[in-house]
Amino acid sequence: MIRIGTRKSKLALIQTELVKAQILKYFPNEKIEIVHVVTHGDKVLDKPLGEIGGKGVFTKEIEEKLLDKTIDIAVHSAKDVPMELADGLCLGAVLLRDDNRDVILKRKETKKIGAGSIIGTSSLRREIQIKQIYPDVTIKSLRGNVGTRIDKLKSGEYDAIILAAAGLKRLGLDNDKELDYIYPDEEKFISAAGQGILAIECRNGDLKDVMAALDDRKARICLEAEREFLKCLDGSCNAPCGAHCTVDEHGFNFRGMFAYDGKTPKYAVINEKTDEQWEKISKPVNADNTDLKFAISLAKRLVDVLKSDAKNTDIKNENGNTDKKDIDINTKKDELKKSFTGNKGMVSLVGAGPGKRDYLSIEALRCIKKADVIVYDALISPSILNEAKMDAELIYVGKRADTIYKKQPEINELLVNLALSGKYVVRLKGGDPFIFGRGGEEALALKKAGIRYEIVSGISSSYSVPASAGIPVTHRGAASSVHIITGHEHPAKPSEALDFSVIAKEEGTLVFLMGLRSLGNICEKLIKNGKNEETPVAVISKGMTAKQRTVYGNLLTIKDEVRKNNIEAPAIIVVGDVVGVGKQICEWQSKNEKKVLSGKRILVTGSRNMADSLEKEFEQYGGETIAISLVETIPDYSDCDDIFNNLEKYSWFIFTSANGVNIFFDRLRNLRVDIRKLANARFAVVGTSTKKALEKYGLYADFIPSKFTSKILAEELSKELTDKDKILIVRGKQGKNFIEDKFSEMSVEFDKICIYETIQDERRADEVKRICPDVDYIVVTSGSGARALRNMAGCEHDNIVAIGPVTKRDCEEAGLRVKLVAEEFDARGIVDVIINDIAKKF
Repeated sequence: MIRIGTRKSKLALIQTELVKAQILKYFPNEKIEIVHVVTHGDKVLDKPLGEIGGKGVFTKEIEEKLLDKTIDIAVHSAKDVPMELADGLCLGAVLLRDDNRDVILKRKETKKIGAGSIIGTSSLRREIQIKQIYPDVTIKSLRGNVGTRIDKLKSGEYDAIILAAAGLKRLGLDNDKELDYIYPDEEKFISAAGQGILAIECRNGDLKDVMAALDDRKARICLEAEREFLKCLDGSCNAPCGAHCTVDEHGFNFRGMFAYDGKTPKYAVINEKTDEQWEKISKPVNADNTDLKFAISLAKRLVDVLKSDAKNTDIKNENGNTDKKDIDINTKKDELKKSFTGNKGMVSLVGAGPGKRDYLSIEALRCIKKADVIVYDALISPSILNEAKMDAELIYVGKRADTIYKKQPEINELLVNLALSGKYVVRLKGGDPFIFGRGGEEALALKKAGIRYEIVSGISSSYSVPASAGIPVTHRGAASSVHIITGHEHPAKPSEALDFSVIAKEEGTLVFLMGLRSLGNICEKLIKNGKNEETPVAVISKGMTAKQRTVYGNLLTIKDEVRKNNIEAPAIIVVGDVVGVGKQICEWQSKNEKKVLSGKRILVTGSRNMADSLEKEFEQYGGETIAISLVETIPDYSDCDDIFNNLEKYSWFIFTSANGVNIFFDRLRNLRVDIRKLANARFAVVGTSTKKALEKYGLYADFIPSKFTSKILAEELSKELTDKDKILIVRGKQGKNFIEDKFSEMSVEFDKICIYETIQDERRADEVKRICPDVDYIVVTSGSGARALRNMAGCEHDNIVAIGPVTKRDCEEAGLRVKLVAEEFDARGIVDVIINDIAKKF
């Protein structure tokens, strides 16, 4: 039995059938099973490939299934195969090449392509080359399967689109009577490396006989040469370069294109005629791989020609052979990296504020939302990272107590390397990056490397944390100045770098940051240098969080007060008469503003939509919500578009989640489906959050069940249906089949579309492990969230709260012990059950 893994698109399935037929041609008795795999590239259809990861977005999940032996081989379009395969995997076979060309499709009624025309492509290579042919066109991103792309063209969303000829031919879409097919001159429009070739990936050493039977020697040589060309340019499927190698009885012809500046393509061609080489290539086996090595050497020479600014040239010497250009491929490494992104990357040094998400600036939020990589510290609010885009890389470099994850020089180097790879990097720091945040060191390192950067200031804990404890760092009659001092100096500084003889004589407020472990030494030196030993001191621990605590004393007593009250870092030390003012203010606040959830930290693990709903509810009761979304919903529109184009036939729409509502209407908008098709429909929703999501689109639920579960919805709604009703169920892939089972039992006519998939966000694993022991309650709102919590944190918390009995069962099946279950299965119900639990303790 050979299990073939493939994507679910129609083209991928056709290509898999081609491979299956080839295997059966040579091994007619072999049993073959086709296994469908959904990749990240299939799920994220609203962004250009370059933004979501390039080639790997179509292969990563497939490679994982090869490695865990769920499948035996995988069929890929060779142009989608990453330069580096996962350890243990190889390209076992390369099949005979089909048409390698790109083709421009336009509607017949479009007279011509010209100024103002909208051309659809998500390939930078295609964009650059089409601009050489039609300089004044507008390029618009184009994603989706081939059929979807053609539908978008026909609907008028684009005037023309660019596709691969091989894919059209395999789908039988290369002769549509409504369209014109324009094949650009191959000398001016060079295809992607590997285009038109099917490649089979397998585990090293597996199925040797099968792979040998399928492997086409000439196709493999050309593919390896084209991939070598990309490697030499550090390229990918969305890099501004193209390569096409052919070999026949006349020898090699190798064409290359490279847009060094990301805009202007340069072309070169090498023709190499060698009878000896052709004889070796024509042999079925070339033991020493001379032919392959020769082809790879041509790739390197072609890169040399392009890098030396050759354009549309066929450089030959008197013997008819191409001149060798002795140019070091690594000479302009930094410039090459720049060319693939249009520029080097950029770094924003961003202050995240003192630890509460609401204290984040609008500019900081903008940076976070568009970052490709976020390099963050320990003292930021974990909820802030919920604002990052799903494909952003999250890198933790913080430190707590004596545990140092990365030293500052390592962080500097990390920022430089990430930016050199063309990424937009946000360096996210607690407080302000230029107030003891080492932002200056990072800025200098970036300057030295020639990396663009910006400073986005944040609210500093030096004044905001004292303020939250009621302490004004300046106050008329108490202090007219404030001095911010580090309590944790660089180890390379002289031992007496801080001159306490000067500091002790300052009349204003002294604020020491990061000084808890040095508290005794600080107080001793202040007294020794003349500060009155009765000068008031406050130590504020875990400022701007629900666990904030303040202890008061003076220079003589504060160390003992800190020890007796088990005050922990991070902490801020405030010295001066303003402490007395703050103590009076704080006493009044504590009497008049204490709320039922004050001092409680609640971890929310659900999706971003659910986290937002819960934060709004908890906020009004004084609780601190920490949102770490361990699960996220990824749109998956495969096999749904036919239904979207025929919505008028349904009399009822059932939505089981707010995510389903949002994704449904996003797709409706993207397909330009007129919402008036829903004019005669009625809507059923599973609960209040889904109801509110529907209302955002100007639609109001006709039916909400008495209990917010799919099972109750099916039972109660079925009583209102007639034999004339046709229902569309909109849900996620992992949802349970309660509604479908009930309707099937009653012979109710229905269709369903699973338009999203819930995935675990593994990026948050380390973070949730760190935060779990430090929270009072953990809220779980779905079975997928329960499994994610268990997988990432192995959580043994005493106060786990489930949104309802179904989620409670899911938690228990995942090995989590649930203490509380909401009676109303929504955000309000969760808040109520936690408030009641707290009330029982008083």
